[in-house]
Amino acid sequence: MYVNLDRNRFDQWLVSLIPPNVDVVNGYCRILEHLPDCQLRVEYQDTYGSMNIACAPMLVGADGANSKVRRVFFPPLKTRKYVAIQQWFQAELSEAHPFYSCIFDKETSDCCSWTVSKDKILIFGGAFPRKRCRQRFEQQKEKLKAAGIHLENPIKTEACLVLRPNGWKSFCLGSKNIFLIGEAAGLISPSSLEGISYAMNSAVKLNLSMQPGRDNILKEYKRNTRGMRIRLLAKNIKCLFMYGPILRKFVLKSGFASMPMYAESRRRSKL
Repeated sequence: MYVNLDRNRFDQWLVSLIPPNVDVVNGYCRILEHLPDCQLRVEYQDTYGSMNIACAPMLVGADGANSKVRRVFFPPLKTRKYVAIQQWFQAELSEAHPFYSCIFDKETSDCCSWTVSKDKILIFGGAFPRKRCRQRFEQQKEKLKAAGIHLENPIKTEACLVLRPNGWKSFCLGSKNIFLIGEAAGLISPSSLEGISYAMNSAVKLNLSMQPGRDNILKEYKRNTRGMRIRLLAKNIKCLFMYGPILRKFVLKSGFASMPMYAESRRRSKL
């Protein structure tokens, strides 16, 4: 089950929960470096265009799949990489019957695409191999016309890098004073591409690892996230049933974990 929300407003709400004793700076990170005294130096540009410098004994990278912290301080992850592209379209949709779908098309991607209804807006997106990703996206839109889904004149287009872990080396949690959480650490579901829950859970687990009395934060953090990483890799087995046409057809026909159709469930409730 997924919760449909306004991600920008959700992020703003999370920021509003930050305690007043924490300095919040909006800007763009330009330079990251390790100083000889083991301090970490961050050079960033604020929203006014001014360059600033901050130094600290510890750094946490929560900067997503294309993490700058990971790229600067650690070797590349051995993981699969895709480009997620999403477009928003004006549509006449019923709030009582929102339109959701999951799309599988082996010709354009070995991953999935989706449609989501949100405030009379239809969102269509998908994850595609990086090579010719936009071409694959447009090709899939053309194919959907045959199903009666015409996606024309997008209101906006957005894209980002997305990871699909497939081995133990698909994760990087950090070092003795540089840590990674969420998708920056490679923590994302390879089956559904859902990552926000793993970002929040890994943040909690890192916080627990930093509590007083912990001698080795990285060791504690690895121990606390071991179960999470095992579960993520186990989802690659689920991928065989989701993305393999023959196995997927078998699961759908079996009705395993299925929900009753809306009309049928109403009829049963009246009985």
